Amino acid sequence: GSYSHRREGEEDADSRLVEQLNGSAPSSWVDQNGFEEELERSHSLRTDVDYNFAEGTSLGLEASLNIGRDAEDGRSEYWEYVGDRTPENLQDRYVRILDNFSSDERLDGRLDFDHNFSEDHTLSAQVRYDRDFETEDGTYNVFGVQNGSRLNDPRGRELDVVNEDEQDGSLEIDYARPLGAFSLETGYKGTLRRLDSDQTYEIFQGGQLSEERGTVFTFDELIHAAYGTLSRGFGDFEAEVGLRAETVHTTFDLSSEDEVTNSSYVSLYPSAFLTYKPNQKRQVRLSYSKRVDRPNLWDINPIEDNENPTFIERGNPGLDPEYIHSFELSMTQRWSMASVSVTPYLRHTVNEIEEVRRREVINGEEVIVRQAQNLSTSTSYGTELITTLNLGDRLEGTVSGNIYRSVTDGSNLTTDLSNDAILFSGRANLRAKLRDGLQLELGQYYRPARDIPPQGRIDPFTSTEVALQKSLFGGDGSLTLQVDDLLDNTQMNMWYRDQDIYQESTMQWGSREFSLTFQYNFGSGPRNDRGGRDDYR
Repeated sequence: GSYSHRREGEEDADSRLVEQLNGSAPSSWVDQNGFEEELERSHSLRTDVDYNFAEGTSLGLEASLNIGRDAEDGRSEYWEYVGDRTPENLQDRYVRILDNFSSDERLDGRLDFDHNFSEDHTLSAQVRYDRDFETEDGTYNVFGVQNGSRLNDPRGRELDVVNEDEQDGSLEIDYARPLGAFSLETGYKGTLRRLDSDQTYEIFQGGQLSEERGTVFTFDELIHAAYGTLSRGFGDFEAEVGLRAETVHTTFDLSSEDEVTNSSYVSLYPSAFLTYKPNQKRQVRLSYSKRVDRPNLWDINPIEDNENPTFIERGNPGLDPEYIHSFELSMTQRWSMASVSVTPYLRHTVNEIEEVRRREVINGEEVIVRQAQNLSTSTSYGTELITTLNLGDRLEGTVSGNIYRSVTDGSNLTTDLSNDAILFSGRANLRAKLRDGLQLELGQYYRPARDIPPQGRIDPFTSTEVALQKSLFGGDGSLTLQVDDLLDNTQMNMWYRDQDIYQESTMQWGSREFSLTFQYNFGSGPRNDRGGRDDYR
């Protein structure tokens, strides 16, 4: 088992200039600047027990508990104009002071069973259950500004309380055996996911409650999936085909609006691989697979983020999953201390999920709402390069790059988000053993500027991380100091225009963020995760 404690401080800054285009009427402007400080603390405890009934038969139990607390303070200032952004057209200026506290308790449990009948003839099963409770309690005090100075008494106060209870459970059974000249793998996985969330948002003016909004949302998802793969070797070649069949049932219950939506569908996910491996150092693989990428819970949860009253983020319960058809040709060459892998690919995505902005009137106020939507299709094709270097236990490094063309059809939306662009990104990681018990890790990521539809652009993005880890207690413990955004240049600058709005924004997350983690392992150490063929499950 193990115990770890983590403390992390973070500073975030953002600015946003939004022009709401009103046809022949004067435009409305919102100019906003914000700064936040955040302190996170967490404790994690993990324990596991293994029991071998007989040779080749084992049972394992693993459980973990994580408790986290997060305190956040922030300040955002707003200037609102009608017409040109001149002092005489200033309609309002105010400051919102944020005081936010959140808590997170997560419990995970896993029970594993493994039985080996003989070599390559195995049966394994796993039952998992995860539960995550989150509570966020935010207070916003709003102060007017006159002659450049903040007034002493707040003109308003907002209370935003959000509770979330997320549960995930699964049952997984996998069976593998030789079948004549073939190898067979088959199995079943059942997954149940549930999210209960509620939000209470209250606005006070002059000490009196002037507005109250409540949202209660429940999401249930039940998936039954069965898979099978059949493979056979032919000299230096190996061929493999697979199929996963899946039934999905979802329920969206927005009880605060008296809306219930049920959905059921059946999907098939075929796959095929052809591998050529003349020796242990050289391999070529040609493959096709169809897979699914479901929306995360943040994308579908209609709970609103009220941190910025002029720019609201909201989930979309009506999102459909993405379906991805992938063709790849992977070529790998290994040497004693290095390797190179080149993978040309073609990926076609149906129902691609992208964030969309639109204007909306909420309680008589016109705001910008950002929400994920499904685009018709997206096709990307390009090449990925990965190189590795390994000089024993003293130095390890990886450099990777990806260059591709992306063609998106977003004509199904009111604002056509179709796009055609050539993109690339790169990443480098280095791990060095400075001396016994002391290890240094460096990471660098870069993505160049890119256009966003219908009109817009995101500037280049870069991030540098460094971590120093010291082993303690004879290797049973460790102390890790990590610095994200080492060069203080991790920020995103963008501008965007459509028929309704023009926006310029700058966001910087975790400016030179420091974290310190202590971990202690007791007992025999962590169990190895079960293997398997997740591509087919």
